[in-house]
Amino acid sequence: MTNTDRAFKKMAALFSKAMEKGEVSGEYGLGVCYENGFGVPAEPPYAKDLYEKAAEKGHTDAQYCLGNCYMKGNGASKDEKKAAEWYSKAASQGNARALYALGECYESGNGVPRDIEKAKELYKRALEKEDVITRSNASPAGGGRMIDYQRAIELFEGYAESGNADAQYALGLCYAKVSGMMDSRAKAVSWYAKAASQGHASAQCYLAFCYMNGEGAPKDEVKAFEWYEKAASQGHMGGQYGLGLCYANGDGVAQDYKKAKKWFTKAARQGDEFSKMNLALLKHHKLI
Repeated sequence: MTNTDRAFKKMAALFSKAMEKGEVSGEYGLGVCYENGFGVPAEPPYAKDLYEKAAEKGHTDAQYCLGNCYMKGNGASKDEKKAAEWYSKAASQGNARALYALGECYESGNGVPRDIEKAKELYKRALEKEDVITRSNASPAGGGRMIDYQRAIELFEGYAESGNADAQYALGLCYAKVSGMMDSRAKAVSWYAKAASQGHASAQCYLAFCYMNGEGAPKDEVKAFEWYEKAASQGHMGGQYGLGLCYANGDGVAQDYKKAKKWFTKAARQGDEFSKMNLALLKHHKLI
């Protein structure tokens, strides 16, 4: 299981708890997880049911996603008329993606009478909204990972902004992996930093990696060392390995093979193969 998979699993659990409390955002969020396989097995029919529950309560993103289910026949029988109806409900509340999708319906005559002028009007209203429309409209069923990560970004953002460290970390991972988005690496660093400052060990490790390699932030070996140290002190295997490298190479700290051995050994005991290899190299060169 990758770090991204683990982060998505935590988010799916968070949405599930929110749903149990009767929060409509939980129903919608869990629906997105089940549609895309974010931390749970992909189950489009269950995703459709969750969207429907949230949509009936007026959740505009759920209404848009439910429209997609009907338009694509994903988790529901294909029904362009129902799709257009749900797009219309969301569009009437100003949802940008729904405005654009409804415009496509009118342009093509899918589920509504063809009306080019109406389509133009809807497109105009959609494009006046946030730039989310430029990166998420008309994503194909079972779309590529770029679209998946963009959906995840939209899904996790609210929780991340509310201060949830797991969501901030997950959002950082998504920005690091998404392509075609300006400043995505810098945004990843920003979210890692927010989670790291709350003591999230995995975020601390990723933030250290970014500083060490100059990815999304200016290269800063001292900061990298400091964040690896924080993660390592919490028993994080990646942090222990990174800290071992810092001591072995003298990156951000005075070179110290004894301390390198100490941290490589801790990580190796947790099963880290790279730490095992580095220990073997240090022994081979008689440095420890």
